[in-house]
Amino acid sequence: VSIGLATFPHDAREMTELLDKADWALYRSKKNGRNMVCSFGAQE
Repeated sequence: VSIGLATFPHDAREMTELLDKADWALYRSKKNGRNMVCSFGAQE
């Protein structure tokens, strides 16, 4: 299972922006290997 996380309101203030950032984190976790959890804020 790969999981991408983004938090409200830290990472985004609008629902669409929050989902976009969570989606970005999900693809990052998939790129790094299976069974990973990545948070959008962890990239910084």
